[in-house]
Amino acid sequence: MDERVKVGRMHVGQGEAALRDGDVEVARRAFIAGLHCFRGPELLLGEAQSLRGLAQIAWSQGETHAAAEQMAEAARGYRRAIEILEGREEAPRHAEVLLEASEGLARTESLRAQILV
Repeated sequence: MDERVKVGRMHVGQGEAALRDGDVEVARRAFIAGLHCFRGPELLLGEAQSLRGLAQIAWSQGETHAAAEQMAEAARGYRRAIEILEGREEAPRHAEVLLEASEGLARTESLRAQILV
């Protein structure tokens, strides 16, 4: 099992226990930590990159509507990864991933604009 899944499940368990104990703030922090494990920015980045690639294929085959939809979905993934990374205390450790997400978003928006023209 992936280490993130193990850690994510641990956070969810802590959140459930804190919720049962009535400690809403501890539960909230634990569930948010769990989300970060299950929705890691690296995973979102990979998903966005894959969607952008599929959009490029659709565009090359004249499927402009599908390409635009996939580019929009890819852009949402990049934005979400950036949002997560910028909200983390350890953001400086993830500077490379943040840069990659920012560059990916810029390329995606540029390609999307070309598709929509």
